[in-house]
Amino acid sequence: MMEGMLRPERLPKVRVLHVNLRAEEAALLPTLPTTTLHGALGYALRKVDPDAHRDLIEPPAAAGDLAGVTTRPPLPMVIAPRAPTGSRPFELPAGGWLSVRCVLMGEKACRHEGSLVAALWRLAESGLGRQTQGWEHARFSVAEFDSAAAWPADAPLPIWQRLELRLETPLRLKAGGRVVSSIDAEALWGSLLRRGDQLARCYGSGALVEGEPACPFEVLEAELRVQDVRRHSARQGRGMSWPGLLGRVTLGALAGRGEPGNRALELLRFVELAQLGKGTSFGFGRIKVKALALSGPTGP
Repeated sequence: MMEGMLRPERLPKVRVLHVNLRAEEAALLPTLPTTTLHGALGYALRKVDPDAHRDLIEPPAAAGDLAGVTTRPPLPMVIAPRAPTGSRPFELPAGGWLSVRCVLMGEKACRHEGSLVAALWRLAESGLGRQTQGWEHARFSVAEFDSAAAWPADAPLPIWQRLELRLETPLRLKAGGRVVSSIDAEALWGSLLRRGDQLARCYGSGALVEGEPACPFEVLEAELRVQDVRRHSARQGRGMSWPGLLGRVTLGALAGRGEPGNRALELLRFVELAQLGKGTSFGFGRIKVKALALSGPTGP
């Protein structure tokens, strides 16, 4: 059997927008505040630019090469709070800040950056939150924002021996139709491959995965807890609870898999931007990767 390979050069280009929203009045938002932002941003995009709404929120059915995996393509835009998720509702005093990261993936999505900024202005003026479900409605103003190209990355990657993955917002990985309460290496590797491969096929330059790349790491240590996120679904007209994992996972490189392991680090760096697991468009699955032990650089 041909040894599996990763082709990270096929991953889509990425632009990142950092937005600071200033609360004009006191606000009480869900533990993961971007679950409220998701619906309001979609509504604002539809009003500002229907084409941008279609491409970013309701992209057409997946191409034939995703058949058997999914009929709905991954969204080319994800959002997340810039601060790690806590265990309590997100309280903002008047004048407080909600800092959000918006990530656009692929050439078409990146061309809608201007419409996204206009939608954020409209959203802020309309306000966030509800008077029901215990959350308070509040108006915001867009105090500042900046954007930059974030992928492809130019800096050479280190050859690593140990990595720490910090789960900054709840990570929702599913097995057997249920959200897992622990993480093993094979499940994590499979989720990383699926996420990168689907985005590469839909918005990049082709399949990320060739063959069946072996998992290049093992889980050395995990300190995790389950965090329930309550949100109100306007479409379903009811409150929902979405559990996910917070904490950290330490990965160790497996001997003899240096090149695949370094390609895995490149994929992890991409997923730092693209987010991982279920519910990424609501803010779930933002991770942070830190190299704990290195062997040396891979490039000049």
